[in-house]
Amino acid sequence: MYDKARKRRGNTEYIIRYLPDDIGQLLAQYLVYIQPFARVLNHRETEYLFADVKGPWAGEELSRELAKETTKHLGVRLTIMQWRHVAIGIAVEWLTKASKTWEQDEDGEEDEDFIEGDDEEEFSANMINNIIVRQASHGQRVA
Repeated sequence: MYDKARKRRGNTEYIIRYLPDDIGQLLAQYLVYIQPFARVLNHRETEYLFADVKGPWAGEELSRELAKETTKHLGVRLTIMQWRHVAIGIAVEWLTKASKTWEQDEDGEEDEDFIEGDDEEEFSANMINNIIVRQASHGQRVA
């Protein structure tokens, strides 16, 4: 399998992604209760979340289904590539705002990483920006 990061840098980088708590709970309940029931009704077994009788969906099939469903339910056609841009935009908008309200130290102690003269706001903004860039699987040049 082709890996752009490995080709450029000689190593593979793994981007850790997760779902918000509510959506994670919804997905877990779907996987535990709904999917097994649907398998019984459809007489099929698959370990893939996005699959049909022909097997797991590759990017093209998933993109086509995403476009069909977003058009139907949102009134906007989104492919996988377009969804990635939307997700990054959401992260930039909401994580940047949320980061301004996070406390740097929950216990109220001084942060030993900072020395006098360091700008904590700039550090925090750069940290959030770096997180967003990494989640988008980009380097700073691309972002």
